Amino acid sequence: MRLVREIVRHGFRFFRRDASVAIPAAGILGLGLGATLAIFGVTYTVLLRPLPVADQRSLVLMWERAERQGTSVWEVSYRDFRDWESQNASFTQLAATGSVNWSLRLMQKEGAAVLPFAAVSGAFFDVLGSRPALGRTLMRTDDIRSSSGVAVLSDSTWRKQFGSDPGVIGSAAMIDDGGGMSAMTIVGVMPPEFDYPRGAALWLPIAPTLGRLSVDAGFDMLEARGLGILYVVGRLRTDVHLAQARADMDAVVDRLTGTGTLATGRSVVVTPFEDHVFGQTRPALLLLMGAAALVLFLTCANVIGLLLARLSANRRDLAIRFALGAERSHLLRQALAEGAALVAAGMAAAVVLALCCVPLLTALAPAEVPRLDEVTLRTPVVTGFAVAVSAVAAIACGVVPLVILLRRKQPMFLGPGGATGRTTTSRVGNGLLIVQTALAVVLLVAATLTVRSFDAIQRVHLGFDPADLVTFDVLAPAGKYAKHETNNRFYREAIERLGRLPGVSAIAGIYLRPFEFGAIGSGAAVVLDGQSPRDRDAWRKNPTLNAEAVTPDYFRVMRIQVLQGRAFGDHDTDDSPPVVIVSLSAARRLWPDQDPIGKRLMASYDRPTGDWQTVVGVVADARYRGLTESTFDLYKPYLQSEDAVKHFFIRPSGNPSGFLGQLRREIRSVDPDAVVDAIRPMQDVVGGQVAPWRFTTLLFSMLAALALVVAVIGLYAVLAHQVAGRTREIGIRMALGARHTQIVRFFALRMVPVIATGFLVGVLTALIAGRSMNALLFGVTPADAGTYVSVCLILLVAAIVGSYWPIRRATAVDPIVTLRHE
Repeated sequence: MRLVREIVRHGFRFFRRDASVAIPAAGILGLGLGATLAIFGVTYTVLLRPLPVADQRSLVLMWERAERQGTSVWEVSYRDFRDWESQNASFTQLAATGSVNWSLRLMQKEGAAVLPFAAVSGAFFDVLGSRPALGRTLMRTDDIRSSSGVAVLSDSTWRKQFGSDPGVIGSAAMIDDGGGMSAMTIVGVMPPEFDYPRGAALWLPIAPTLGRLSVDAGFDMLEARGLGILYVVGRLRTDVHLAQARADMDAVVDRLTGTGTLATGRSVVVTPFEDHVFGQTRPALLLLMGAAALVLFLTCANVIGLLLARLSANRRDLAIRFALGAERSHLLRQALAEGAALVAAGMAAAVVLALCCVPLLTALAPAEVPRLDEVTLRTPVVTGFAVAVSAVAAIACGVVPLVILLRRKQPMFLGPGGATGRTTTSRVGNGLLIVQTALAVVLLVAATLTVRSFDAIQRVHLGFDPADLVTFDVLAPAGKYAKHETNNRFYREAIERLGRLPGVSAIAGIYLRPFEFGAIGSGAAVVLDGQSPRDRDAWRKNPTLNAEAVTPDYFRVMRIQVLQGRAFGDHDTDDSPPVVIVSLSAARRLWPDQDPIGKRLMASYDRPTGDWQTVVGVVADARYRGLTESTFDLYKPYLQSEDAVKHFFIRPSGNPSGFLGQLRREIRSVDPDAVVDAIRPMQDVVGGQVAPWRFTTLLFSMLAALALVVAVIGLYAVLAHQVAGRTREIGIRMALGARHTQIVRFFALRMVPVIATGFLVGVLTALIAGRSMNALLFGVTPADAGTYVSVCLILLVAAIVGSYWPIRRATAVDPIVTLRHE
């Protein structure tokens, strides 16, 4: 207890006596500690905290890659999944889940609610090792075509739609999942932390779901090998590694196709489950955490430099205390107390800063970052991290400067002018400045690379104009219409009615809206005129096209340029000859150096009919599966397709929000059970794609700016200390006729090598570490020369700013006053 009182007393005395050093040092530490604490709080909650599954490191997610078709994500059919399950030798269990969440309508007294659901196999929850909060999860016996329908609810759906009623277990809910109205028995409720696939409101067994959908589809979706709609979740055996599992699954695919991986170009992607769940969030947050750690290290180095300069200025007092019998242990305790007081003040500021920053970070973070709503600093792990970092910082800032200074004998402190001690501290200060400069360069390079990437992603040509474009969904009651009648009856009348609304000059619809499911879309395998549709190799060697069903005005409303031929018209119906439009890239890939107009192809993106389709137009390329993903696009008139055009676009002349009521009234006049949902500006949809790049750019820029400010302060402190220590020398030089420019050159010649060394160390470090940023970059490489030139210019300006006032003070020395004082 006496030791604690002594530490507190020394700490208060330090702040009272040396406030000019203590307060800036505490402020610098507060910035570094606050940034680190805030980013660690987000990183721990999102990444480091275990997922709500058993032994997450043994879980993997699988799909196929078709390199010859240019498809990086080739989903797995239900038939292939069953064969994978029976033929693999690497997994204890496999389960399937829909590659995207589908939509259903939950019928309630208040009306229909549109909810996303995940279609999963019966072993899904068992493979994950996830237990329900209420009731039970799905079982294998639920995943049979003829089994009665059951459903598991998410916690949010249980609370919002069923009022948190525990009695919901065993009750029936009426749903329309696209296969008509059916009753589902609710068998379980998952805990709040379980959210996979992300955003799923319910989980339904996949076999009964596909069995219902097969009725309208006209073919058996459970047996169709070409219907890729699933990801496969697997739990590795304890003696199997990822590479072995990949080779095993490639062998399974070879057996199923009968032609081998080299012939088909298809292979199995086996990726750790946690990597899939976190996606780009993992490298972004880990790099940001590393950047925050560098900032903290930089701030500690800066504070060490400030305190070392302070101790050097008081070296005679230390020598006197030694002469009077003071022990080194007592001085170390005092230094530790001062460091602890400094860090305590800094941590108090850091906590306030972190509490303000965490809501800002979660608000700026992209929507796809998981568990954002759970981020908090009030956890034992985050508290322990803060305590540990504070202890290390207190020891470093308090003890290290004194240890450096005490390496010399006591007489050195009492020598004339203390030249030796001053040389030691100058050398250490220069070393710390090199470290600070190098770290600032690394962070500046990272920030500049992300800024350039953000600029490049914003300049990506979308192919369509999202400005003043409003999108919304119109969902037809599936049970009332046969699939081939949905477009001809319901959507045709809906388009006519909506087109007559005041302020709507044109309306367009599409099967899958741009960026709807990320890299997932509707893929169309094609054969060309002159190739046999019965030749399997012909289908495989052509690229897979991104297939879309669109209404006649789609290209006009989206402002997608028609480059050749014509757009679709009202005469392109199910009674007219089949036609298609292709994108420019698709035309060049399929018919290089030829005129594509009039060419024929056969596409199997919906139920294959064996019809040849004639190319009547070529349009500009558009982005459908992400800003960084270009695709070969194929468009078909919606009246010649069985894919419902449920996503709509309009360019209203007034406030888009005012159309919501009119839209719903018009759609309900077509069918009272239809639902209008998800109305929002298309620019918001595009903004969601840009959000991850904006997030990383903003955070790296903030950390780099903080590092640059700290480095400038460090340069100022080193130069100010040298000027103060050489005041007598400067006075003598000026008395002997030295000009101001010579004094400036005298200090510049000492600082330029230090800063240049720090810059070179930082550049080499950035080049080596830059490869870890590849996943966060677009349109720029980690070794981009322009980035390093920009960083060099920024550092040059910062060096001038940091050295201006100390050098100006040096040139303002009056030699008469200085020599008289000496």
